[in-house]
Amino acid sequence: MLAATATAAWAEVTQSVNAANCATVKPAGPRTGANGVKFLNVEGSANGVNASYGVLRFDTSPLKTAFDAQFGAGGYTLSDVSLSLIESNAAFTKPGNIGFAFSPDNTTDISAANTALQYDAANALHSHQFAQTSITSGSFTTTGNVNSGQVDVYDLFAANEGSDALVHAILSGGIATLIVNDEDPTVAATWTGYTNTKPPFLTVKAVQAVPEPGSIALLLGAAPALLAFRRRRA
Repeated sequence: MLAATATAAWAEVTQSVNAANCATVKPAGPRTGANGVKFLNVEGSANGVNASYGVLRFDTSPLKTAFDAQFGAGGYTLSDVSLSLIESNAAFTKPGNIGFAFSPDNTTDISAANTALQYDAANALHSHQFAQTSITSGSFTTTGNVNSGQVDVYDLFAANEGSDALVHAILSGGIATLIVNDEDPTVAATWTGYTNTKPPFLTVKAVQAVPEPGSIALLLGAAPALLAFRRRRA
């Protein structure tokens, strides 16, 4: 009976949330027009005026609401976080390395109106206008106008400061801002944006929080008394 209860209690629950906003930030500012938010491009410095980094913002409050309903407020920890980006490719699409970082900056305007927000080819970190902490690096593997619709999944659950900050943002139900950086001068990674029919999304897994050692000891200490009580009742 105890084993069955424990199995049910520790079940992993998965929830997803779509991007609430995004931007492709080029040397002249965020990409303009409807395509500026319908697509998300990350292109290395060799791409000249089309060089760009990506910004993604997620409203994580639906995740917190769902997990609170499942486990009780604060009664859970996160066991995995991943980012899914859906490829939307073109003739100029090229493979290469990319990087993911968490930014605490949820207020900087990422719309096309903010032309002061720019890809800076002269700085080693082209997206340095955003305060950020690295989470992980990954690869984009497609060449040319093929594979559109393919889902690229990047694991953001790591033992580092950037991942911890992302987890904290999700647990608090706040806005989570992610920066997608080019780490290869020739890369041209091309995905859908938040207004697309298949937008980027975060997938988050949670499990019931592990009881404090003192709580476990209390439960174990109470077990003999509970069994004795059941024997007397019998």
